[in-house]
Amino acid sequence: MTIEYIHLTNDNAISLILKEDGSAVDLASTTRVTLELDSVIDSDAAGFGAGLEFDVTTGSGILVIRLGQETIVAGNYQAELIIYDSAHPNGLVWCNVPIIVQ
Repeated sequence: MTIEYIHLTNDNAISLILKEDGSAVDLASTTRVTLELDSVIDSDAAGFGAGLEFDVTTGSGILVIRLGQETIVAGNYQAELIIYDSAHPNGLVWCNVPIIVQ
């Protein structure tokens, strides 16, 4: 997986295409997203939907993550991404995303 970057105090975004068996997954039923860096960033607390920290509305299988305005300690992370929906109310660990926060 490609290393992703979070540029603190900037508006850069990370766009991930989430696939299963080679096809983009339908994220329309997603109810929550969490990403664990130095702490857990939770869409329930941070914001969910267009223009907020986690956005699944831009296209099929695309998750956009905007964290430049969050308080995150600079460093290298293997961030655990968890997706929640009605079929997975306890969350589905999707992947570990290598992220550099600077």
